[in-house]
Amino acid sequence: MSGIRRFKKHSAIMTFISSCALVMITPLYASSAPDLVRGIGMLSEHRSFAEESARILVDVAKKHEATLEEYRMGQSLYAEAKAAFDGWIDQLVFEIQAGNQNQPSHQYETLETRAIATGDKFTLFVKELFLRGYSRRGRTGDLVVSFFEKLKDGGRAVLNGLKDTSGPEQERVIAQLKGYKWPPFETFERAQ
Repeated sequence: MSGIRRFKKHSAIMTFISSCALVMITPLYASSAPDLVRGIGMLSEHRSFAEESARILVDVAKKHEATLEEYRMGQSLYAEAKAAFDGWIDQLVFEIQAGNQNQPSHQYETLETRAIATGDKFTLFVKELFLRGYSRRGRTGDLVVSFFEKLKDGGRAVLNGLKDTSGPEQERVIAQLKGYKWPPFETFERAQ
């Protein structure tokens, strides 16, 4: 079989497998798929970005491209952002359980604003440390700029996606939301 035919066959198989995976995942949130799936995806993306930023901070410190004071400052900023983000997740769960999907409380908006501000502060601090070390090695580049402002869209999408749901579907989403809380900073130190 020629290389092109093998490639086409491989591509067709991968397309089929990807389609099967999507079909298996979609029923989990079938009743409110667009908003809910988008919102859950955004929350997952934010947690991953925060985790990767923490890994970068540990790596930069390990390579002695950050002072001990800078490292401690990064730890402190992570702790502050973790507390704010986790508090916002708890409030999001409360809003769902209280049936406030149409009109979130003032407390929700306050915690959302704090989660955005502290998440941005932490990730931008790490970005600056990373780029400083990166430029010392004679390279230039940029990381993804702050995107925690999009957190508003993620939370609102989850609330909108759950407007007409109750029972088991809501409980599945609530359990998943609790899983998006940030891990303790020590997790990243031990991993290095």
